[in-house]
Amino acid sequence: SFPAGPEMTDLAMRGRSASVLPSSVRALQVSFSGAESQAQRLWAGGTFRPEDMAAETLSCVVRSVAKLLAAAAAQTGVFHILLAGGVISSRYVREHLPGRLASLEERARLFWAREELSGDNAAGVALLGEEIHTRQRREL
Repeated sequence: SFPAGPEMTDLAMRGRSASVLPSSVRALQVSFSGAESQAQRLWAGGTFRPEDMAAETLSCVVRSVAKLLAAAAAQTGVFHILLAGGVISSRYVREHLPGRLASLEERARLFWAREELSGDNAAGVALLGEEIHTRQRREL
C-alpha cells in the first residue's frame, strides 16, 4: 500500500540480502537502472521471497548511498553528514548504512533527522524549486 516504504522496511527486516543487485555510483551520480532490471529478472524468476527481495533492494540502496557519501566526503572534505528523506527514514537503511561506511568511520559523523521529519521530501524539493524560480525571476 502507499506509501510503500514502511511495508518494504518491515519485509526487509525479515529477509536476507545476498547483495546481488548492482550498485552503480560514478563520481556523485547514482543509477538504479541496472539494479531495477536485475531485480525484475530475479522477481520474474520466482526464486526470491518477498522479504528477501525487499532486503536485496534496500541493501542496494544502502551500498549506493554509502558509495555516494564516500565520494562526496572525498571531494568536499566534509565528514559531518546530515541524512534525511523518505528512504533514509527506513529502519533497514539506518541500521545497515553505518557499517557500510567503514572507509570513513574514523572521520565521518552521521546525523539522522528524526523519522517523523524524514518522510517523502517532495514538499521540500518543491519549496526549493520555488525559491530558485523566484530568485531567477528577480535577476531578470
